[in-house]
Amino acid sequence: MAVVAPGRDTEEVYKKVLAENEIPIDVEQFDGHSLCWIGPQTAKAVILFMHGGGLTDAAFDAHIQFMLNGWKVMKANNQDVSIAVLAYGLAPKTLYPVQTRQVVATIHHLLKSRPADDITLSGNSIGGMLTLSTLLHYQHPMPTIPALTLPSPTSRFREIFVVSPGSSCTTETKSMQENLGKDWMTHDDLKRVNEILMASKETGIEFPNPWIQSVSVEETWWKDLPVGKVTITTG
Repeated sequence: MAVVAPGRDTEEVYKKVLAENEIPIDVEQFDGHSLCWIGPQTAKAVILFMHGGGLTDAAFDAHIQFMLNGWKVMKANNQDVSIAVLAYGLAPKTLYPVQTRQVVATIHHLLKSRPADDITLSGNSIGGMLTLSTLLHYQHPMPTIPALTLPSPTSRFREIFVVSPGSSCTTETKSMQENLGKDWMTHDDLKRVNEILMASKETGIEFPNPWIQSVSVEETWWKDLPVGKVTITTG
C-alpha cells in the first residue's frame, strides 16, 4: 500500500471516474477541502462519504466507482438521494485532526439545506474512523475541533454506514496477530501511517486518542448518539 501518493488527488480521481461513466461533475470548493457530488445537490437525502487511505492517501478509482454504482441502484429505484464524497486534506500536509474539523464543517453545510434525518454518514477504513470519531465528538468534544451542532436536541442523522472502520492504531491485539497476512493492509503499512500522523498533528493533540481508537472508549461514550440506525460491515 502506498501511504503517501502525491501524484493522486481525490477530486481528480472523482472527475476521472465520473467522466468515464458520463455522469455530470459537480464540485463544491471549501477552505482546504472539497465536496464531490454524485447526483444533484438538490436531492432530498444525501450520503456523506469519507474514503479510506490512512488520512495520508487520496481516494482510489474503486472508492468512487463503488459510490457511483450504489447511486445508480438507488436512482433506478426512484430514491431521491445523492452522494457527496468528501475530499479531505491529507497528512502530512494537512495536520491531524483537521480532517475531522472538515467533516464537521461539511455536516453544518449540508444541514443548511436539509434536516439531519435526511443525512447519512458513511466511510470505509479510516473514513469509517472519521465517521465514528465525528459522532463521538458530538457528546465528547475533541480538543481544537468546533462543536458538532444539530438543529434541535431531538435531531438525528438517518444512519451511519461504515465498512471495515478503523478503530485501533495497535497491531498487538490478539485478532491482529492471529490474522497476520490476511488483510490487504499489512502491519508495516499501519505502523507507517501511525508514524506519519504522529509527526503531523496539531499542537495539543495526543496520538493515539479515544476518537481515533474508538474501540477503546468506555461504553457510555456510545449511548444516546444522534443517529437513527447504525450499519457496520467487515471483511
